[in-house]
Order: sequence, then structure tokens, then C-alpha cells
Amino acid sequence: MIDLEYQYKLLNFKNILAGLSFGIIAKVKYFDGDVRINSSAYDTQKDIHLPIPMIGVGAKIGLLANILEARAKVTGMGYSGSFFYDAMADLSITPFPFLNIHGGYRAMSVKIDNVSDIYAKMDFYGPYVGLAISF
Repeated sequence: MIDLEYQYKLLNFKNILAGLSFGIIAKVKYFDGDVRINSSAYDTQKDIHLPIPMIGVGAKIGLLANILEARAKVTGMGYSGSFFYDAMADLSITPFPFLNIHGGYRAMSVKIDNVSDIYAKMDFYGPYVGLAISF
């Protein structure tokens, strides 16, 4: 799964509470994988290569200058009985300008209803941690 995301900040208050922003998100989530069903009567495999365009909202509140912030994002897309949403909330600490450590909770839900003869319902959720290095 690969994400390409752009957030346009509608509100950006840099001097309130060490920063507060709210924006809209445009995102493309690309799935690349395969599904296999194997039983005594049936054995088949299907490759999945699926780009999913998504829209959503994001917010960020600075808690301690540019060091600690709380973030939340929700993106999704739905049509013809199928949907995909991706939501996350986390705390982020930036001890150095090039290093970001974050952790929180993320939930994703997918329902595919007859897209290229694929039917599926999957939910993924739980805590996560991440590390970002920028240059």
C-alpha cells in the first residue's frame, strides 16, 4: 500500500497555542497485492492493482512550540456500494528539525463490491509508531 497525499491548509494560526491548522486533503492510495482462495473444491488467485482517490480533512494542534503536536486525519471515498476510509490520530515529537517520532491509533476499512469481479470486506485498526527523517 502506497500513499500520495497533499494537504491544503484552510486555517493556519502559527501563533495560537504554539500552532493550530485545519485543511483539506487530496490523496491517492495504491494497493498492490494478491488474494488466494484454496480449498478442496476450489483454488484460484487474483492479483490486485488498484489506485483509490480519496478526499478528507486534517487538523494539527501545536502543544509545545515546534516540538510536540497532536494530529488527526480522516480520508475516504465511496461509490456504488464500495467504500474505503482511513482515519488516524497521533502525537508527534520533533526533538531535532530533521527527526520526527510519532505514535497513535489508526483505523482503515475497505468494502469492495464487484470491482473487477472482486468482493471483499476488511477492517484494520490498532496502535502504531513511526519515524520520519526529512532533509
